[in-house]
Amino acid sequence: MIHRKKLTFASMANIRFFLDYLTHFVAAKTRHGVHSPFVYRLVDEVIYDFSPKQYDAAIERRRKQLYRYDRAIVKNALPTPRVVQLLARLSAHFEPANMVVIGDCMGIATAYLAKACPASHLYAIEEGQTALLAEETFEQLQLSNINLSVGEPNSTLARLLNDLGTLDLLFINGHHDYEANMCYLSEALNYVNDHSVIIYVDIYWNDDMKKTWETIKAHPKVNLTIDLFYMGLIFLKKGREEEHFKIRF
Repeated sequence: MIHRKKLTFASMANIRFFLDYLTHFVAAKTRHGVHSPFVYRLVDEVIYDFSPKQYDAAIERRRKQLYRYDRAIVKNALPTPRVVQLLARLSAHFEPANMVVIGDCMGIATAYLAKACPASHLYAIEEGQTALLAEETFEQLQLSNINLSVGEPNSTLARLLNDLGTLDLLFINGHHDYEANMCYLSEALNYVNDHSVIIYVDIYWNDDMKKTWETIKAHPKVNLTIDLFYMGLIFLKKGREEEHFKIRF
């Protein structure tokens, strides 16, 4: 009976996720339906640039190695190659001086950022056993521009941002929990500038993440968002009209 209930719950979650995707797909636009020059250029030159990069293969080999530890955990913890490769393209496009990663996906997401922006200062925040795997990832890929902090994400983020004084890019792959995600956002907004980018993954993962995304869009400091279904991009450009886009990806 217990096993049957678990299957039912999982099936219902999958159905809701699929319906969310269909709803998004119908409402979303391609670059040809976007009238914002900034967003059109970003979609055309970055989001829809699927050309392979020279560092992709080495990082993806490391992803396959990580499956040895626990395939289910790795599969759920790691965003797909499509998502992290877009993350790398975004960082290369915006060229942030510093980047902070919460939940660095056992080093995979951070590795993509480090390879795409070798001149940037990169700070990763991770908890527990996954931090050890992240360190192995950085060592194997010979990445030297990463500072890894191990600890509870929100308090660690507060200390880190206080030391940095400003935040150019923040990638959040932490808990799928509304309160935790709003704490990250609240802290980050104290340090953003006109060129900052905040990126959340799994914005349709569960009700908490969908609530998080809707709250973010309504925040008075947020005036531009791009919903790619698998991830959401947040911009805080002063003086521009508020706009929210759904883009097929």
